[in-house]
Order: sequence, then C-alpha cells, then structure tokens
Amino acid sequence: LWNGVVTVSVVLGQLGTLSVVPSISQSGVADGDIANDFIAAASLAVEDTIEALGKAARFDDSSVEEVVSQAVRRVARSMFGLRPIAHVHIMRVGEQDLEA
Repeated sequence: LWNGVVTVSVVLGQLGTLSVVPSISQSGVADGDIANDFIAAASLAVEDTIEALGKAARFDDSSVEEVVSQAVRRVARSMFGLRPIAHVHIMRVGEQDLEA
C-alpha cells in the first residue's frame, strides 16, 4: 500500500556532484508547515545520500535513482509512518550549461 507521491529532481554536474539543491514536491504525504519540514528533511537526506555515493555509482542513473528514492521514503517513514511512491528525475549538466 502506497501513501502519497514524492517527486525529486536532482541536477548533477560533470563530476557527479549536485549542481543545485534538489527540487522536491509531494502530494498526499503532508500538508502545510509539516510538508515544508518534510521537504527540507528529504532534501538534506538526498544531498547526504548523493555525497556518500561512490564515484562510479554517481554516474549510474539507476544507482542514483535507487538511493535517492530510498532516502526520501526513509524520511517519510520516519516522520509519518508512510510509504510514498518516489519518482526521481536525474538531469546531468556540464558547467557551461549553468553559466547561461
């Protein structure tokens, strides 16, 4: 049984590191201020998870998708006891893409 949906977008640079703060939205997980708390906690969890990934795994989209999904679901479970569906979008950019 799934409880809500969380969508995470991560933008990774050429070195496999986050180029911008993860973008997270949710539906059916939380409302109001507690939703903001969840998104903030989930964002930190995603950042920490990507930082902890090995170099090779950072360049494997399925690995990144899996660990990011697990991270946001873990936060939802610890805060609310819920198991949301997690959609992860990965974008890879070169440094020149960010300068425009």
